[in-house]
Amino acid sequence: MNDTSMDIILLVTRLLYAASLLGHAWRKVKDVGAFSERHGLPIFIGGAVTYAQFVAASMIALGLAFAWSTIVAAAITAMAALKLAFVNRVPFIGNGGANWDHALTHCLCGVLLLLSGPGKYAL
Repeated sequence: MNDTSMDIILLVTRLLYAASLLGHAWRKVKDVGAFSERHGLPIFIGGAVTYAQFVAASMIALGLAFAWSTIVAAAITAMAALKLAFVNRVPFIGNGGANWDHALTHCLCGVLLLLSGPGKYAL
């Protein structure tokens, strides 16, 4: 595989990952209070998590401050996976209810992107 192909693959992967994160963040941005209450968080922590995820996802899409933004995104999703698994005790894969496989997948995608770098097509 040549360098251009790898850079295009990294761009597409980065954009899809960011789009998925933005979708999750946007639902929280629309009602930070409900998100905070549902997860038992003080509103300022819920707001900080929400906006950190939204900003990190936006920066990942653009390839700006890539290492820091992927670390933030991976850390947020890792905390979500850990909370769901060990505090809420939900199954890894559920039948329509809460589960933590998606949060773990987001975390691992962030780690893999961090290790591979943003590619040539980043700001």
